[in-house]
Amino acid sequence: MSLRWIPNIAADRPRLRMNLAYRATTRLSLGLEYNPLADEVVPIFNFAAVLPGEYYEGVGVVAGLSSDRIGTPRGYAWFGTVSLDATAWTSLPLSGYAGFSFGTFEDELKPIVGASWQFSDRVSAGFQHDGENLHWIGSYGLGEWGPGDALWQADLLVIEQEGFHTLGATLSTRF
Repeated sequence: MSLRWIPNIAADRPRLRMNLAYRATTRLSLGLEYNPLADEVVPIFNFAAVLPGEYYEGVGVVAGLSSDRIGTPRGYAWFGTVSLDATAWTSLPLSGYAGFSFGTFEDELKPIVGASWQFSDRVSAGFQHDGENLHWIGSYGLGEWGPGDALWQADLLVIEQEGFHTLGATLSTRF
């Protein structure tokens, strides 16, 4: 479950977003994304075709569906990525992914990439490039709270849109 807020972005849809997902199996996550300012509900899913380390240490393959890029007023994105966790071979606390996303807003296939550096058990920082814009993310693990020892995280976002930057935040949990 997550709540993302980007107050100063031009399009209504990405200003406020809520996701609720259920891990149906080890490989499959199903959910809904609700964008109340755009009055939109989007189905989302992730399917891990290859779990990290299943065939090659530190390597995974995921495909899925989500809303289109941050800043688009509508549309879905079908994506596929290959992830790499460098700690499988080195002492570097670095992970990343690369792949492609087909967005229905522009009907275009775009390369996507991201990486994250884990500074401590609770602190990480990274970036993602959605095929058009570069976004920065700083994360802090808040620990376990509430029923079922839910694990909470807060993120500070720097979102790029058409050469401008704006701040946003995400609060998420999994249990």
